[in-house]
Amino acid sequence: MAQYPGLRVNFFNDPQGIGGKHTVNADGTASVWLNTAAGKQTIAPLLAHELGHQAAFNGILPDIHDSLLGNPDTGKIGQYTQLGADGKPTGVNPDTGRYNTNSTWDALKQEYINKLSGLKDEKGNAVDSPDSQDSSAGFVLL
Repeated sequence: MAQYPGLRVNFFNDPQGIGGKHTVNADGTASVWLNTAAGKQTIAPLLAHELGHQAAFNGILPDIHDSLLGNPDTGKIGQYTQLGADGKPTGVNPDTGRYNTNSTWDALKQEYINKLSGLKDEKGNAVDSPDSQDSSAGFVLL
């Protein structure tokens, strides 16, 4: 994974286990663990979710957010920023502090949540739940 040098990706099959996890190893490298038990349709969203943790670990998550969602503080318009007829952002979401997102982002986000539905984190919370330790990293993240 050229964008994530040193990242180890591991697969396991445990129908009763967690969906996946991201760990930092003693040597400073990172590992991603993906549970294949839920079927191949969950691998891509799980990998995206765990790569979100890796992006946060590497300190590049703010750059990804800026590129995809925009940054009202700098005026940067993101790939999924909702634009008005004048070509300017329609506003800022008070919950995220980022520009409002367009319908393409909203549909992709919902697809991601649907595909991860029913998967659990290490604490037993649904991955797409606000109580999940992983909820902020997924879908680059919500």
